[in-house]
This record gives sequence, structure tokens and C-alpha cells, in this order.
Amino acid sequence: MFCCSVWFAACVPDRAAAQPFALNDPALTADAGQAGYPIRYTLRHFAGQAPGYDTGLTRFELFIPLMEVDGSSLLFCDLQPLIDNDGNWGSNLGLGFRWYSPTFDRVFGAYGYFDYRETDYHRFQQGTFGVDSLGNWIDTRVNVYLPDQDQMALPAEAVEAPHFQGNSLRYGGYQTAMLGGDFEVGVRVPEIAGTQSRLLAGVYHFDGNGETDVTGWKARIETDWTANISTDVALYDDDVFGTTVMVGIALNIQTESFSPWSPHIQSFRRGPMRHITHMAADRIAEPTYRQPNIAVRENTYRATQDGNPLQFIHVVEGATGGNGSFARPFGTLDEAMAVAGPGTIVYTPYGGNYQPIPTFVVPEEVALLSNAPVQWVETDVGWMQIPLSGASPDLSEAPQIWGSVEMSRGSTLNGFWIVGYGDALGETGSVRMVDVADVSVRNNVIWSRQDGIWIEDAMNVTVMDNTVAQALGSGVFLMSGSGVTLAGNTVIQANRDGIEVLSCDSAEIVENVIVEAAGNGISLVQGDHASILGNVIGLAGENGIQVLQGDHANVVGNAIAMAWGDGITLTDAAHAWVADNAIGTAWENGIELVDGPLASIVGNQIGEVAWHGITTTDATGAEIWGNSIQWAGLDGIQVTEGADALIAENHIGEVLGNGITLNYGANATIVRNQIDTAEGYGIELVEGANATVFENDIGQVQRSGISLVRGHNSVIGWNHIAAAGGNGIEIIDAGAIVVGENVIGSAQRNGIAVIRGANATIVYNQVNSVSGSANDPDSGHGIMVQDGTSADISYNQIGSVSGDGIRVADATNATLAGNVIAAAGGRGIAILDGVYVTLLQNEVQHAGEAAFELAGTGNGLITGNRILSSNGDGIRVTSASSVDISGNELGRIDLNGIVVVDSPAGQIIGNTIEFAGRNGLLLIDGTNLLVADNVIERAVGNGIDIRGGDFAGSLTGNSITEAQTGINAALTGTFQGQISGNTLIDSRAYGISLEAGQFAVGGLVAANVVETSEWEGIAVLATGAGPSTLTVQYNILELNNLEDDTYHHREFVARLAPGAGPFTVELLGNKSYNILTPTEYNFDFLNSSLNALLYSTDAESTNFGAIGSSDGSVPLPP
Repeated sequence: MFCCSVWFAACVPDRAAAQPFALNDPALTADAGQAGYPIRYTLRHFAGQAPGYDTGLTRFELFIPLMEVDGSSLLFCDLQPLIDNDGNWGSNLGLGFRWYSPTFDRVFGAYGYFDYRETDYHRFQQGTFGVDSLGNWIDTRVNVYLPDQDQMALPAEAVEAPHFQGNSLRYGGYQTAMLGGDFEVGVRVPEIAGTQSRLLAGVYHFDGNGETDVTGWKARIETDWTANISTDVALYDDDVFGTTVMVGIALNIQTESFSPWSPHIQSFRRGPMRHITHMAADRIAEPTYRQPNIAVRENTYRATQDGNPLQFIHVVEGATGGNGSFARPFGTLDEAMAVAGPGTIVYTPYGGNYQPIPTFVVPEEVALLSNAPVQWVETDVGWMQIPLSGASPDLSEAPQIWGSVEMSRGSTLNGFWIVGYGDALGETGSVRMVDVADVSVRNNVIWSRQDGIWIEDAMNVTVMDNTVAQALGSGVFLMSGSGVTLAGNTVIQANRDGIEVLSCDSAEIVENVIVEAAGNGISLVQGDHASILGNVIGLAGENGIQVLQGDHANVVGNAIAMAWGDGITLTDAAHAWVADNAIGTAWENGIELVDGPLASIVGNQIGEVAWHGITTTDATGAEIWGNSIQWAGLDGIQVTEGADALIAENHIGEVLGNGITLNYGANATIVRNQIDTAEGYGIELVEGANATVFENDIGQVQRSGISLVRGHNSVIGWNHIAAAGGNGIEIIDAGAIVVGENVIGSAQRNGIAVIRGANATIVYNQVNSVSGSANDPDSGHGIMVQDGTSADISYNQIGSVSGDGIRVADATNATLAGNVIAAAGGRGIAILDGVYVTLLQNEVQHAGEAAFELAGTGNGLITGNRILSSNGDGIRVTSASSVDISGNELGRIDLNGIVVVDSPAGQIIGNTIEFAGRNGLLLIDGTNLLVADNVIERAVGNGIDIRGGDFAGSLTGNSITEAQTGINAALTGTFQGQISGNTLIDSRAYGISLEAGQFAVGGLVAANVVETSEWEGIAVLATGAGPSTLTVQYNILELNNLEDDTYHHREFVARLAPGAGPFTVELLGNKSYNILTPTEYNFDFLNSSLNALLYSTDAESTNFGAIGSSDGSVPLPP
């Protein structure tokens, strides 16, 4: 209103100025004949400061008239290049128009400029528009400045560090051109000593552009001292720049051209007194007045969040009369909280000790921060450290709050000691969060006479990096909350649990340190989807970590030094994930899981525990893998009622129970575990059908390496058992079992034992050593199967065993193929009471007793086997209803090569016996056996020895070398068999010795080749009463019964024992080449009985050699 009034007054003409006049009046303009084209040059320097200028500048002004009309109006340009005192360039390029109004006797003008300015860091541009009204006595003018208001950031070296200003946080710096304008009105001072001055005053206003607007007043005096020298002194005052003064001094030079091509300008004043004016019309060509150049404001940024400035309230202990600003802080927290509104930060920049009125409450959405830790605040330009914070990062000198602190919704507490001094709720030193949300409590030290931190019915709460130095209750107590994070806290001493959580879903308990807790280190009850991660627990009076009714709990990466209960215990915790925890010592279990289906226990390190390393109960589908257990007083891993369990890649050091125990857990998978030492079993499975036990490495165990009881359809394969005090692997009451490719270093009982294990498959196993016990006949065996119906025992490697290499009892339909027994103290392979047994391509390198023994076995097949050495018989078959022994190779046998006893039917075909310490073949009571194509070399006893009652079998195609008697039969009953096509060489007694009570029709000795026997090639003796008949035909006898290799004797003899007979021998086509004396016969018959001994021949099958009775007891045939 003041500006408008002044402007109106200046425009109203007075009576003297309104008189008519002529435009060519020489008092107003130059004479037309004298006018030329003038240009005014001005060099002006400004010193001092003004709003928007912090340094002086020098400006060169070039005022050029462009066009004039009748000497009363002027179009001009104003060119003003400039440089400031710091060497930064700028310019004002203007265009203006002025005209003189005779009506008002005033000059009116309007002008516009394009302005340019450089600072040390940036460049600015603006448009300036102004109007002025110049009279003889009174002047008025208005300027408007329109710059680009971008805030141009200053470099880091040009700005201060973040700091407080009032209640705001300032940082960085910027420059911005100021949008605004100014208005002034002035009056001419009477001329004094040839000088002319004007006094002017006005106001100015500039937009703050996010900061405080600049509004102030100004006063100035301009003086034209001469036509060439002028000065301008301006005084400014406002609340932003304060009071400033700028002084200008100018040197003016005016030139004039009289070129005929230049316009003639009359409005310029000329002459040495041109600076003195006495009428308005003289002022058309005066300079414009405006700000020297673009006004630039330099400021710091105000820290904002979501566009809103951060508001700090400062508290300094003992301060009085404050308002909460940095310069005038409050003295108590109560004062600050009384005025703190949402979004406010209450800050103690210099620490202090405070005892507010109980109970102290941090209001909603208020942050209470101290200067002790390094404090960061999130701003719209990123995180920023709060000034003066970090004074005591370890909180040893943190400010103290005596009593309890009650948090409100959205509040924050950071960097204080909270100290309890009484038992009332407000005095206990607890930090309480009840029915709140979005609360943060960080970096505090708490000495509490109750629970250190109490959280109840809270949502989205963060409790982080606090130290509970003492709590007479729990260090941290959380009840009925969701989305709560407990992270990085330290509980030094708690009389209950270190951290106690009740009925809180999705709790995050992360990287806390519990030094000592009388109860549990961490306890979670009724809280699904909890995360217990990276916590360290020193000493827990109960369990290190306890989770009750916590489905989907994640217990990961925690370290528990000592717990008087379990290291970690979980109950009713389906889908729990327990991984990468380290448990030093636990006086009960390392990890206990009860009712935790589909839980995973993975990668945990367990040191010494008094009970089980890991134990699970009713945990269907649990996965236990990658864990390490150093020492356990009971089992390393125990799983009870855990169907579909996975136990894999665990390392179990030393345990006093079993390495791994699985009870009532069908479909379990136990793979790639390492068990160093166990006082019990390496792995024990009870009621574990469909189990898979693969690739486990079991060191030294006092009982069996792997024990499976009632675990049908299970597979045990690729395991390595170094030393077992019991069986290497034992299977009890488990049908359809596969035991394959296991390696058993040593076992004190049996390498592999299957008891009542029908349909077992035992293949490709390696048993290196079994010691056994002299007092236990069921021990010392490489593989032992009892009640092994339909067993398949194939391709196993048996090293040194004190008992049998493989022993199978009650083995109906058993198959043993491709097994290798290196050294057995007992039998290589023993089959007892096994119907339909097959022994195929097995190798016994050494056996202390029989290499193969079948006893009470029906329908046995022994074929393609190899025996290198045996201290007993090579193959011994007893009471086999039918047996097939074929294609076997027998090396050095101390007793009989093959023994068949009480086995009425079967065949012994194509076997090779290199050496037998007794008989090559011994057949006892083998009535209908076929013995064919066998090769027997070097038998200390007989090549083939047949004993017992009747024999109706067949011996054919056999080759016997260097035996006592090649084929020897000593029967008490009837011989009705055939001995044919055999080759017998170098027998030390008879080639063939055949003795029987009777020889029945059909008995035959035919086509045998007998060479170089020490005694007769063929000797026949009938010892029983009753008629006997024997056919001897086509046999070839060569060089048998020689005396000193010179004197030839008979090669065939038939005898009839006293009381025996009659006996008829039919000789057909036999050949004996020995050359005898006339008193001897090649075929000799001797009768010691009263019954007849007769022989018969056939002219068509003539025998070669003499036939007769050397003692005359047998008459010639008729």
C-alpha cells in the first residue's frame, strides 16, 4: 500500500510543471544544429556487500541511444559487462525506452535485461524487468528479477560438515539465484557546490526457495560530483543477510559523433554541467538503477525425510531457559518430551545423566537419541551421521536414564544407559513396549531389576545392539507380538532366560550374545516362522535354545558354549530348520527334536554332550545331514519313530552308545556318515523297513558296525566298517535285504551276519578280517546266514577269518556265486540244511577245514568253483539228496579232494584235483552217483574211493594220476555200477580195486586204461555169500605190477573170499601186455571159498594175455 501511494503521488503533476512549452526549447534539449550522436561510457566499481553479493565487482557500462522522436522519447540499449573481485565474469544486456510527458512533467521508462553471472562454482542467468518515473524532485522505480532458481550444489571442499542450525540439521551447500524485486522512492537534494544528490529509500523481497524469504529495507544516496564522477552508497537490512553496505563509484565519459550517417540525439545532456538537472525533461537519458547483477544466495541444505525437514529438540543436562534449539537446549528429558511431536528427534548432543519422572514415556513417533554411539539418520539424500555423535561408541560414557522407559508407537530409543533404582514398575530400569508398533530400541545398556526389555502385544518392533548388563528376570521378554526383530543384543546376566519369547509369530532373534542365563539361553514358546540366527550363548542353566510349538522355526548359525540341559531342543516344531549351529558342551542332548515332522538338522557342530548328540522323536520326514558330533555319552544320532528320515554326511567322533540309532523309522535313508568310535553299534536300525544305508564310514565300534532288526526290504551298500567288536553287518528278522559292496576291515564276531533273513542278497562285499571266539561256534565267519531262504550271496571278497568264510544254515534256494575267500580258519563255504543250493564260481584260497561243505542239503549244485588250498577236504557233501559237483578246480587239499557222504543221487563231473592229502574223491553211501570226466593228480590216498553199502552209480571218463589206488571201492553191499572209460596212471597200489559183498548183474568194469600201477591194474574181490556176476571188458592194462621195473607179473586178479560166492567174472576183450613166466597168468583167478569162482570169455572178444589160476583154485572154463 505504501509503494502504491508513493507511486501515485509521484505521478500527479504540480501546477508549475503543467505549463505549456515548446519541444525545441533550448533549456530542454540541445540545439538541433549542435546535436550529434552521443554515447556514454561508464566504469563503475562496487565495494562491500549486499543481499545476494558477498564481494565487490567492477562493471563497464555502455549506454547507446538507438532512436529518438522529437527529443522527447528515447530507445536505448545498455551493455554492462562486469567482473567481480574473485575474477568471475558476468554481464547485463538491456534494452529500454523512456519518454517525457509534458502533462505530468515526468519521464516514464521501461526496460528489460538479460543477466549473466558466474561464481566460483556455477553460472546463472535471469531476466530483469523494471519501470521508473523520474521527476524534477521525486523519483520512483520498481524492478523485478526472474532467474532460474535451480539449487546448484557446491563441492565438498566448499561446504561445512553436517551441523545443527536451530532445530534443523544442515549439510552440504548450494547456490541459487534469488527470485524477487525491489521498490524505491527518492527525492532530489538541493544543489550544493556544483554537486547534485538524491536520497532514496525502499524495500526488497526475494523468495527463499525452500528457505526463509528475504525481506528488508534499504536506503541509499547517489551523488553526481562532476559530469564524470559519481558515487552511490546503499544500506540494506533484513533477517537473512543482516545489515550490509555497498559503495559504488563511477567514472563517466560521454562521446559524440557528428557523422551525417548517425542519428541526431537531442535528449542527452551535454557540457560540463550535464550532471546537474533542473527539470524532468533533462533526465530522459539518465542510467537505469537496479541490482548490480544477479543476486545469488548461498545456503546449506536442510536435511529432510519424505520432503519434510527433520526436527531436532536438543537436551543438555542442567540447561535452563531453553527452547530445544541447538543454541538453547532444554535441561531435562521431561521438558523435551512435553513439546516433542511426531517425527521429532530428541537429542542429547553432550550426554548427561537424567532422572525423569516415573514412568518416563517416549511419545509416539519420537526418537530419543544420545551422542554416545555413531548415530545415523535417513534423509532424502541418503544416510547422514548426526553431528557430535560417536562420542562413546562402546557406550561406556553414554548418558544415563534412571528408571524405566515406556516406548510408544513409532518411537525410538538409542544410545543410553537405563538404570534401575527401585522395585516399582517405573523404577526397575526396564525398557517396555506394550501394545505398540514400529518401535526401535538400539544401542542401550540396561541394568534392570526385572526383565531387561519387555515387549508385549507389539508389532514390527526392532530391538538391536542393546546390552542387558543385568536382569533379575529375563534379559529380553517378548509376548504376543509379530514381526519383532531382536538382533545384536548382549545379555550379560539374566536370572531367567536370556531371551524369552511367548506367542509371537515371525520373531527374528538374530546375532544376540547371551553371556549367562540361569534358565534357557533363548526360549521360544508358541511362535511359528521364527528366525533364531547367529546368536552366541555362553552359559545356559537349562537349554541353550528352546523352541516349543514353533512350526517353521529357523535355528541357524548359533553358537552355544555350555548348556546344563540340551544344546538345542525343539518340541512340536514341524518344518523346523536347524542348521550350522555350534554347541560346545551340553549336559543332556546336543540337539533334541520331538514331534518335528519334515524338520531339517543340517551342518551343526556338536562338541561334548552327556546324552545323545542329536535325537529326534516322532519326526517323520526329518533330515539330519552334514552335522559333526565330537563326543556323546549315549548315541551320536538317535531317531525314534522317524519314518522317511534322511541321515546323511554326518561326522560322529566318539560315542559311548551307538553311532546312529533308528527305531521305528520306515523308509529311512542313512548315507555317507562317518563314525569314528562307538561303544555300541556303529548304526542300529530297529523296525526300519525299506531303509537305505549307503556309503557310511564306520571306524571302531564295540558291537556291530551296522545292525538291522526287522527292517524288511532294506538296502545296505557301499559302507566301510574299519573294526567291529561284534558283527561287521548284522541283519535280524529282516527279509528281502540287499547287502552290497560294503567293506569290513575287521570284526570280532562275523563279517556279515543274517539271522532269519529270507530273500537276502549279499553281493560284492569285502570282509578283510574276522577274529571270532573259540567258545562261540556262531562267530568268526566272514558271512553267516541263518534261515537264509532264497539268499543270494555273490561276488564277495572274504579275507582272513577264524571261522567259515561263508556259512549258510537253513538256506533253501540259496545261491553263492563268484565269492572269493582268502583265508578261512574253518570252512571256506559251509551250507547247512539248504535245499536247492547253488555254489557257482566261488574261489577259496585257503581253508582251515573243508573248503566247501554242504550238510543236510538237498539238490545242491557246486560248479565252476576254485579251491587253491585247504587243510581239510576240498568239497564235502553230507546227506544231500541230490548233488551236482562239476567243473570245479581244486589245488592243494590236505585231506580228500571231494567227499560225498550219504548222498544217494547226483553227479560229480569235470572236476580237477591237483593234489589231495587223502583221496581225490571219497564217496560214502553214494548209491547212484555219476562220477565222470574228473581229473585227479597226485592223491596221497586213492584217486576215487567208494565206501559204504551198495553202489549202482557210474564212474566214467575220469583221469587219475599218481594215486595210491586209482579207483578203490570197498563195499559191504552190492556193486551194480559201472567203472568205464577211466584212465589210471602211476598208481602206487592198484589201478582199480573193486571189493563188494556181491556183484549184481549189470556191474561193469570196461574200457579203462590202467598204466604203471605198482600192483595189479585191476583187482576184484567178492566177500559176500550168494551169487555174484561182474563183466570186465575192453580194459587196457600196461606195465602194471612190475618188479624192479624188470619182472612182469599179473595185471588182473579176481578173488573169492572164504565163504563167499559163487562168483562169475566175464572177461571180454581186455588186454594185458606183461610177459610172464609159465606159472603166472596176466588174468589170474584165486578162490578161497568152497563156492565156485568162474570166469568166461568170448571168442569174438578175445582177451590179450594169459588167463588162469596161479594157485589152481579156479578151473579152466569148459
